[in-house]
Amino acid sequence: MSESNLIHATAHENLGSEDKILYMQPLKISPGKIALLTLLSLVTCGIFLLFIWWFIELRRVFIYSFCDIKDATRVLVVGEGNLCSSIRQIKRDS
Repeated sequence: MSESNLIHATAHENLGSEDKILYMQPLKISPGKIALLTLLSLVTCGIFLLFIWWFIELRRVFIYSFCDIKDATRVLVVGEGNLCSSIRQIKRDS
């Protein structure tokens, strides 16, 4: 793998150093889903945003879409027990 394709990601504090990472899924922000999220937030007076903040799986569904690694801006880390551990921003070496 060339140096330009390296991606640096850090594990979320909820994922311990001994926990197994089952897989990592590349994600990108979806403008259409952001528009839907904004509409739902306005209709529910911001209560929907609290659920998005508390539940990672809801955040993945209502903000991000799956993509190729070259287009990714975030990485979903899934640990043991199919626990969605975190969605982390990735930094690319230029």
